[in-house]
Amino acid sequence: MGLYRSYTTHPSIDPDDGIALADACDTTGFSSLPSSSTYPKVLEFPSFTPSTLTNPFAPFPNPTIFHLINWWLGNSTKSAPDLDRLVQDVLLQKDFDQSHLLGFWCSHKADQLDKYTKDPNNAMPSSKGWKESVVKIRLPPECAT
Repeated sequence: MGLYRSYTTHPSIDPDDGIALADACDTTGFSSLPSSSTYPKVLEFPSFTPSTLTNPFAPFPNPTIFHLINWWLGNSTKSAPDLDRLVQDVLLQKDFDQSHLLGFWCSHKADQLDKYTKDPNNAMPSSKGWKESVVKIRLPPECAT
């Protein structure tokens, strides 16, 4: 409807806090859902302090740290030490140049690496001391069950 209200201070209460989803939606599909009070409250109003009003990335000091942490929180396969290694071993290297990432796609670089390693002149050249041979490894026989 184009109506809104601007608050000059952070609201002290949420007037819709006790409203269930079924109360706000006109459908019969919500009749089997438990009331909203049975769900844990996930999002809370952030506490605004003078630092959050002057720094939109608070509690982080800048957009770079914000983007790193935001990426990490959305990635369930990476641990905090993985993120630390990315920062220390990649991003903080003296020869790291952000402009080299323009047009970067991991899948393209992985294909490029596959092609490079499949080329017998590149993978492990004999000129660098590499030798190819067969190694037989004896394994214990399979256990009969």
